[in-house]
Order: sequence, then C-alpha cells, then structure tokens
Amino acid sequence: MRRSSPILPLLAVAICCAGGRIAAQNAGSQDQITGVISAPGLTRMVLAMPAFRLSPITPEATRNAAAEIQSTLTTDLEFSGYFDVLPPERFSGFGDDPSKVPFRQWASTGAVALLLGTVTPESGTLMFQGMLFDTQSEQLILGKRYRGEPSVARIIAHRLADEIVLHFTGRMGIAQTHIAVEGRVGKAKEIFTMDYDGQGLRQMTRNGSLNLSPAFSPDGKKIAFVSYSSGSPRLYVMDPDGKLTDVCPKEAELCAAPAWSPDGKSVVFSAASAGNSEIYVSDAVEPRPRRLTHDPASDTSPAYAPDGRQIAFTSDRAGSPQIYVMDASGSNPRRLTYQGRYNDQAAWSPDGALIAYAGWTENKFDIFVADPATGTAKRLTDDLSFNEHPDWSPDGRHIAFTSNRLGLYQLFTMDADGGRQLRVKTSFEASSPSWGR
Repeated sequence: MRRSSPILPLLAVAICCAGGRIAAQNAGSQDQITGVISAPGLTRMVLAMPAFRLSPITPEATRNAAAEIQSTLTTDLEFSGYFDVLPPERFSGFGDDPSKVPFRQWASTGAVALLLGTVTPESGTLMFQGMLFDTQSEQLILGKRYRGEPSVARIIAHRLADEIVLHFTGRMGIAQTHIAVEGRVGKAKEIFTMDYDGQGLRQMTRNGSLNLSPAFSPDGKKIAFVSYSSGSPRLYVMDPDGKLTDVCPKEAELCAAPAWSPDGKSVVFSAASAGNSEIYVSDAVEPRPRRLTHDPASDTSPAYAPDGRQIAFTSDRAGSPQIYVMDASGSNPRRLTYQGRYNDQAAWSPDGALIAYAGWTENKFDIFVADPATGTAKRLTDDLSFNEHPDWSPDGRHIAFTSNRLGLYQLFTMDADGGRQLRVKTSFEASSPSWGR
C-alpha cells in the first residue's frame, strides 16, 4: 500500500438535501486504494468503528445525531456485503484520538480498516469528521467532513458509506438509493418511495384508487406507474414536481408493467386492445406510443437490457407464459426460459449478465436468475411462500422482491446469490418494488 500524501486544504462542496443542507468536505487527498474488493463471494473486510468522539458539552440533539450516524453507517456498510463492522464495545481503552492511534491494538482485533468519527456542535448544526485508516500501513486512506443540521444525520451516514464503498471497490455504494413500491392503504393502493432500508417513507399518490407497478427512471427523478384513478388503467409518468403525463395509447383498454429505457427518454409497457396484449414503447415527455410486438398471443412485462439493445418480456405464444428476449425494435424474438410452466416479471441485472424473474414451481412463485446467453437458470428463493416481483439494486449486488412468507405481502431484499433474505419493514402491505437511484 502506498503512503498517503499530506492533508491538503479543505475544499467545500455544498449540496441541498431534504430536511436540511449538508456541506461535504474532503479531509484529505490521499492516494486512492481501489479494487481491493470486487466480487460477492470474497471474504468481507473487517472494519472497526469505535463510538464517535464527542465534546463534554455536546447538546443532546447532537449526541442523538451522532448515535444515528453511527448506527446508520454500520447498517449501510454491513448491508453492502463488503464489510463486517466490529461492535464498539470491543474497543474499551483503545482511545479515539486520530492523532494518537494505537494501530497494533486495532490490528489485533482482526480489523484491516479503522474508522474514527468526531462530531462537533456548531451553532445549531453539527460537523462530522470521518477518518478511515489502514491498520497495517498505519496510513489515513480516506477523510471526509460534513456539516448540517442534526435532522440530516442519516443522509450524512449514507453519503460516507457510499464514499467508503467507492474507495475500496471503484463503484459507488447504494446507501443513498431508494425503492418505490405499491402500498395498500385501506381498499386503495398508493405509490410510496423510501430509502433502501425502509426509512424516509414518502407517499407519492393520494387519489384513493389503485396505483400499481411503479418504475423509477434511471436518474431516480421520475416514476412511471399504472393508475385506475380515471376509471380504466392508464399509464402515467410522474415528474419531480408531481406533474402527470399519460403515455398509454388512447385506444388501449388497459396499460400495464412500465419499464424505462436506459437513457430515461422512453417507457416500454404492455397495452391491451380487443383482449390482446402487446408491447409498446413511447417517449416519456411527448407520448407517441409505438407497437413493438404483433402476435395473437399475450405479450406483457417488458424490461430493457442495460445497453438498450434488447427487451425481455413475457409471452404465452408457445402455450404457457415464458420469458422471451427481442431486439429493441421488436424484431428477432427468441425464447429464454423452458423450465417451469409459468415465468414472468423479467428484470435485467445492471451489467446485463443475468435476468431475474418469478417462476411458478411447486404451486407457488419463486425468484430465479437466468443467463440470457445460455438460458441456464438458478433458483434463489425456496420456501412455502410466494416470492415475486424481483428488481436489482443499482450496483447489481442485491435484489428486492415481495413475499407473503409472513402472511401479508411484504418487501424483502437479498444478495444477488440468494443469501441474506431480509425484510424491509413498512407499516403497510407492499409489493412491486422498483430500486432506483
């Protein structure tokens, strides 16, 4: 490991965030050590993070914010799959002074990295400094400072977690990502968004109707969804300001299952007329629906490949619903899945190497992933419940899905190999997740 360069003067970069303003500062300009972790199967890096350093006169609001930053940061790093964070109680007597770090003691815990945090109150706001050290080389390898109101503690933690993941992998983490779902509210279903861990819940629709199948645009600023608010199911694109654009063909009796093109300019979806469902694509701003499939069978649930050149979709043209792949123009359709009598809800991994889908097996649906080049499939869920609606995290290391394993349908996440299947707690029945930036 190369030695770090001296700490350079601070460079402030201000950004606006919900609930307050954070100013982020680089506490150092060290040589970046990236590519240390690269694959899901690698052993996790052990990271030590003692309780953050506070001054004796720190106000209670700042102390609470410090505790929230620490707990959120721990959750973010462990969820990423790259790190095991050692509990702070293991470090009694080690000290927390960044200028006097007992590296041999820290290394003896098995930690290869050490994160020291300092929280300082500043006239109603706080300043958080995080310093990441390599316990073997005894070098500072990453330093960040953030300023903001105590209310943005979670945002500070998410930002630092993503920076740490970026530093060690060369890819931005997902702590700042969001998940959209359809949530039951009485007899209605409304569209909600939340942080990846279920916090920061926001209700996006309030029309008391059925609002289904949300899909984040690639930049995370827009949501396409289906709504019965006008009577028949129409497909809308919601702008950040709440403006709705109807992209469903006027003659269609039903529109469903929207998905975005990788450039965020178009929405692909299924539309039914005279009882026949076909795949359409339309500009998301100036709707001009164009039909892509022309088959007497039912064609539904389209999903663009990350390069925009192919579209996966569901069709029963061979007798039972199966996953197919066609060129983005609608030409050259070819069947992907052959095992199982009902396969649906295709979702491409961000690198295009895999397609996740829900497959009917043993009188229930489970989540599978298939290689689009070979059709080889692997089952990821295997219990007595229904597991459906898979969608990939932006970094491709996790999959969100819905399951009724606890009774009502709830939101879950799992690692891309099926490990660590965890519930994302919501106060309502949730389904059809879309994981976006």
